[in-house]
Amino acid sequence: MMRTAILLVPGVYLSAVYGLCELFEFAEKTAPGSFTVETVRPGAFRDSADMRPPYGLVVIPPFRTDVLTPKRPRAPFSSLQQDCILLDEKFKRTAAALGREYERGAKICSVCAGAFYLCAAGIADGKKATTHWNLAGSLAALFPLVEVEAERMLIDSGSFATAGGLTAWQDLGLHLIRDVCGEETALAAASTFLINPGDRSQLAYAMKSLERFPADETVAKAIAVMTAECASGIGISETADRCGVTVRTLLRRFALSGAESPGAMLRSIRLEKARKLLATGTASVKEVARECGYADAASFARAFRAEAGTTPADYRRAFASSKSSKNRCSHL
Repeated sequence: MMRTAILLVPGVYLSAVYGLCELFEFAEKTAPGSFTVETVRPGAFRDSADMRPPYGLVVIPPFRTDVLTPKRPRAPFSSLQQDCILLDEKFKRTAAALGREYERGAKICSVCAGAFYLCAAGIADGKKATTHWNLAGSLAALFPLVEVEAERMLIDSGSFATAGGLTAWQDLGLHLIRDVCGEETALAAASTFLINPGDRSQLAYAMKSLERFPADETVAKAIAVMTAECASGIGISETADRCGVTVRTLLRRFALSGAESPGAMLRSIRLEKARKLLATGTASVKEVARECGYADAASFARAFRAEAGTTPADYRRAFASSKSSKNRCSHL
């Protein structure tokens, strides 16, 4: 019997809490004696360790990250900055309690932002972990001893496990059911709850913000030029000319602003445009390649796969809107 605690941390997404409870309850009915589940508030979790048996499994669900940050506007899809994250005393006490439960033999698991608690407990020091792709940079900056792999949806290191985005509780739940109950029960749960039981990557979901570096006028203008002209196959030299600077100056201004290089930025702009066209339009992959500035469809496909972890055609199948998907098969 796996005695399981699901922590109701501040800002927790209840959809994940209820979803995990229902997955584990399904596993218990299918394989009696496998799971017993409690939802626990951090205060009780912190204060009752000496008065209760240890848990075999503790799960930190996803939660709203605004509980870690000051109330101020943020650009869409921009990464949290390290200096915006406030790990208050309650947060630190809960993390310390997780560390104690870990020492008592519990397997600690996190989903999405839950990795901040797990890493604050020191559990992942010197090891690999994952979180939501948009939080990975902040997690790595705050916990430099942790090797953060943003592209991974799930990493199980044996004594702890971390899962990626908000809905990665499904991946984690199936994985834990597989470990405790076996493959047959996990597949039954996947079939009942309509969850993909295969290994997924976060790359296909990651969106890059192209508006994170507006402070430098030259950088902002270069990004605007690249965005407007990417279909023409514009290069870095032409972009620098349009901005009235040399290529060397453009490279320096990008570096000082903290942005990726101009070449990487141009590639990001092209591939973000490709994502939108594939998801919302019916143009063929060759036509999408041309509209994004790629003369050769094969080189576009290679670049897209490296960025999104999947082919343009498979991306369209997975992400196309219902309106555009009606005619998409004939355009792949």
